[in-house]
Amino acid sequence: MEGARALFPYMGVFNVTGHPSVSLPLAQSAGGLPIGIQIVGRFGDEATLVHVARDLEQARPWRHRRPPVRAGAI
Repeated sequence: MEGARALFPYMGVFNVTGHPSVSLPLAQSAGGLPIGIQIVGRFGDEATLVHVARDLEQARPWRHRRPPVRAGAI
């Protein structure tokens, strides 16, 4: 439990309240590491949140970006 709280300190409240949330890596630091944003939707309105996340990914695609250091890199 302590590890989860340290890694995800802002998600717990949304798990308790039932609000949908998503984290998106929309930017990169000067060192190439991902910078994410978290978006929270209205209670029970996952559809709007999914549409917003889709639109943001289309506007700022991140699939091609790779940080210089990552887990599993050789």
